[in-house]
Amino acid sequence: MNSKADDMSWCQKDWLTVIGIYFAAQALIGIILFEYSWAATSRYRDIKEDRDNSYPTANRPDAKDWSRCKFYPRAMLMMPSRLLLLIVDLLIVTILAKIFCIGHDFKKGPLGGCRKKIVYFIVKWFAQGMLTIGGVSVKI
Repeated sequence: MNSKADDMSWCQKDWLTVIGIYFAAQALIGIILFEYSWAATSRYRDIKEDRDNSYPTANRPDAKDWSRCKFYPRAMLMMPSRLLLLIVDLLIVTILAKIFCIGHDFKKGPLGGCRKKIVYFIVKWFAQGMLTIGGVSVKI
C-alpha cells in the first residue's frame, strides 16, 4: 500500500514542477514581450509640446501616467497565454474558412449563399472570441 501512496505523491510533485515551470516561463516571456513593447512605444510616452499641439487627435494625455510597475503583473501572469490563445484562435478561423471555401473560384466572384453565411458566422464568432481573450468587451 505504501507504494501507491508514494506513486501518488510523485505524480503530485511532478505536476507541481510542470506548473511551476509553466508560470516561470510565462513570467519570463511576459517580461521580455513587455520590455520590447515598452521600448517600441517610447515616442508615444515622450511629451513634446510642439508636436502634441500640431496633432491634438494623436496626443496621449495619459502617457505621463504610464508606469512599468503597473504593467508588470499582467505581463507576467497573462500576456503570453493570451498571445498563444489569440494565435490558436486565428489559426482555427483561417482553417475553417479555407475548408468552407473549398471548390469556390474567387476569380468568378465573391462567396454567396449558404457558404457566405457560414463563413460570416465563423469569422464573427471567432472575432468575438479574440476580443474576449484580449480583454475587450463589446456590446452592440
